[in-house]
Amino acid sequence: MATLKIFMWIVLTSSTSVIVRNCDADGAICPTSSGCVCSESPTSGIVEARCTKVSDLSTSLRALPLNTTKLTVTSLTLTTLPSDAFLFAPRRLEIINMDDNAIEKVNQGTFDGLSNLRSLNLSKNAIASLDNGDLYGLTALETLDLSENVLTDFGTADLWMDVPQLTVLYLDGNHIFYLKSGIFSALQNLAVLSLSRNRIREISSASFEGLSKLETLMIGWNNLSSIPSTALKSVNSTKFRTLDLSGNPIKNLQADAFNSESFGKLHSLYLDDLDLKLHEIETHAFAGLYALSMLYLRRNRLHLLRSSDFSQLQGLQFLALDDNPLLCTCEMYDFADYIKAISLHSVTGYCHEPVYLRNRAIVNVSLSEYRCQQRIIKHHAGNLTVEVGNTATVCCNTETYHEDVQISWYLQDGTAINRRPMSCLTRKTISGADEGTYTCVATTPKLFDEFTMSIIVRPNERSAEMPRHSTTMERAPAATIATGRTLEDWSAYHHRRMIIIAAIVSTGSVIAIVLFMVYFMLCRRQPQRTFTNGYRRGLLSDPVSVPLVSDDSLELTNEALEIERRIARNSRPSSQISAV
Repeated sequence: MATLKIFMWIVLTSSTSVIVRNCDADGAICPTSSGCVCSESPTSGIVEARCTKVSDLSTSLRALPLNTTKLTVTSLTLTTLPSDAFLFAPRRLEIINMDDNAIEKVNQGTFDGLSNLRSLNLSKNAIASLDNGDLYGLTALETLDLSENVLTDFGTADLWMDVPQLTVLYLDGNHIFYLKSGIFSALQNLAVLSLSRNRIREISSASFEGLSKLETLMIGWNNLSSIPSTALKSVNSTKFRTLDLSGNPIKNLQADAFNSESFGKLHSLYLDDLDLKLHEIETHAFAGLYALSMLYLRRNRLHLLRSSDFSQLQGLQFLALDDNPLLCTCEMYDFADYIKAISLHSVTGYCHEPVYLRNRAIVNVSLSEYRCQQRIIKHHAGNLTVEVGNTATVCCNTETYHEDVQISWYLQDGTAINRRPMSCLTRKTISGADEGTYTCVATTPKLFDEFTMSIIVRPNERSAEMPRHSTTMERAPAATIATGRTLEDWSAYHHRRMIIIAAIVSTGSVIAIVLFMVYFMLCRRQPQRTFTNGYRRGLLSDPVSVPLVSDDSLELTNEALEIERRIARNSRPSSQISAV
């Protein structure tokens, strides 16, 4: 039984393995100097040769098996492909990968004789130009990858006459500035053309003329400032399905930009990462795109969308609006209603404003939530500075004529702090983690209003380091701000507190004045007693206005009597002083 299992394992392994060997045309071992390794798949019969660090490509390819169909060349030491590079290569070659080398130049006739080659990959090299005749011999070539080179020019349209069967052409990632008129006219079988990530600023009106079978055109991430409508109208293909204009500094989608027969069957349109802004999609900008089913408008600066912008897209099934600062208010109500009316549920995009809808998918926002903004909250912009460890209370005051108002508080990212309505927000034992922006949202069935303020946390004078985590223990006096006033104008709370303090100070002042008057009256009575005693001792001559006080009510020391005498002398006329 064990022997049978081992036998079955050997059979299964050998049937799926790839035989790798150095070999020549007869299956003998290839010369070690060839630098090539052959591999053959027992299931498909494809023989692949990998050549590394070869200096004489012609000699190395001479040793390959005649049935080699795929060739990969890496770490090539040559910078120029000579005319005889593939002179002795197997004639059954269908795929050649020479990407990521340092090739700078392709000579005329280099690929002569490779009449069965279907795919040629020369990407990630340093090829600066292609001249007429450089592709001679590639009569069966279907895919040509010249991306990530430094191409600025490729001669005339005659260059492509040597590859009449070409269906896929990658020219992205080069240094192309301008597309000449009729430059691709010889590629009548071309289905995919990629010109992305170049430096194209201008496209001739007839650049795409002759591309009668074109299906996909990618010209994104160039320097086009507007939709090349005239040039695109030269695409007379009835199979034109996909157009990518993403990443160009296009500021406006002008009316009728796609209104021609060339776009009548367009299926997918990519307009991501443009420089669009509010109301810069003109009415009828998408006119003529009757068959469009997928529209991409991601990462633009669109705030508001109108149903009239998309009303002519009768076949629209998918709309991508990701990473746009969409304003989900009553101004976008008709667009939301349009989405739901045509059952367009494949919409990607999120609300940015108002804060109570932030990061909500627009397809999940009900029509009743698209409210209009109106003044409901009595507010002015303001900040609150609180020391670590204190308690901050922020309150929302609303207009008195709004009786059905619900008030909620949100963080800057749209997270609700408390799902239950509350007019005041309290943050206990403030720490550095509580610093940030807080938004009060007041809503009615049809209106909303927002008030945004910031809590700034500063270190406590008793602590040199600010704690980064808050606790639930309540301590220290509270710092409070109401939305009726800014911190600079004083809040209602501070105003009431100042009134109370002023009342206390006023009451204290009155009491102090009364006490002072009592004290003053008592002090006035002391000299009268002195004068009375002075009179009884014969010091005063006019006793009429001085009340009498008993001698037993006051005992004076000698010093006090001397003071009385001096006071009496200063209060009498000079004639009486002389008489005394």
